[in-house]
Amino acid sequence: MTEMMPLSNAEDTTPPPAAPAKRTTRQRSAKAPSEETTQLLRVYGDQVATLGEQIAKAEAAADSERAERLRVIAEHASERERWREAIGQVERARSGEVGTLQGDREAERDRINQLVETLIAETSAREQGMARALQDAEDRLSAVNAEIAALRLSHAVALDRLQADREAERKRIGDLVERLIADTEARERGFRQRIEAAERRSEEAQTALEQERRTGAELEKRLERLTGTLDGLRRDREAEVAAYEAMRDQCRILVTEMARRQRPWWRRLFRS
Repeated sequence: MTEMMPLSNAEDTTPPPAAPAKRTTRQRSAKAPSEETTQLLRVYGDQVATLGEQIAKAEAAADSERAERLRVIAEHASERERWREAIGQVERARSGEVGTLQGDREAERDRINQLVETLIAETSAREQGMARALQDAEDRLSAVNAEIAALRLSHAVALDRLQADREAERKRIGDLVERLIADTEARERGFRQRIEAAERRSEEAQTALEQERRTGAELEKRLERLTGTLDGLRRDREAEVAAYEAMRDQCRILVTEMARRQRPWWRRLFRS
């Protein structure tokens, strides 16, 4: 950014070449706001990158919580299937015993019923434990979602602040360039008037013709330098506009990428 803003060169070339110390002071004072703006934009860019990393970490934590929840559900389903198979085996065993041992049918039935009730009680206890584990996982997921929302809000605030600072800096640079162009044009008109006055004086006094011609040549050289300075200022302004447009495109790409990452995961999570 500092290499793309040589705005103080216009004031370095406009005054007469008899005061080099004043040109150095003006160059330093004009470059200071540009360096300060560059550091401010760099700090905001680092904050945006840090917030993006924090959001990515929070999303990874949410994905981990969702995977844990799915694992608990799968274990619960597997346990229920095993218990159902055990109950089926017990019932099949009971049917076989009833068919072969008619005398012990009532005792065997009581024993099997007690075993079934025990299995049902254990199943109920395990289901309650699974429900508590799922509730804890949902609570942790809610906390992660709240943290992600806070990070997104901070990221949005940082982006808005960066946009406002960038617009203010662009307006300040545009005003400065316009003032420099107006000053250069005014000085150019002044030099042209002096050249015309010198030409009129050369017609009145033939004895001072050579001196006036030298003065006119010097003024023409200064006019050429001023014209070159004006062209340089216009090129610098075009370069500044191109740089800010590139920065705007990068911010749009960043916002698009953040929106793409934020949209799908929590919708899929709550649908599941």
